[in-house]
Amino acid sequence: MPAKSEFGRGFVVNLMLLSRHFGLPPEKAFFGAADHLNDLTVPEQFRGTEIEELFGRAPGETVSNRGQTG
Repeated sequence: MPAKSEFGRGFVVNLMLLSRHFGLPPEKAFFGAADHLNDLTVPEQFRGTEIEELFGRAPGETVSNRGQTG
């Protein structure tokens, strides 16, 4: 088993941690949000689906949308 991650590991845990960032004001939401994508694992049942595609793009979009509103 891999070492414990301070930013979460898996799918649901990482989604919940990531969602906390986007509940913050836009200027604060970005900082640390991308960390929760490091150990995000798309479950086998979502492989080859739109969910896997969206999470494949998520790190870049999280970074490029930093601080933007709407």
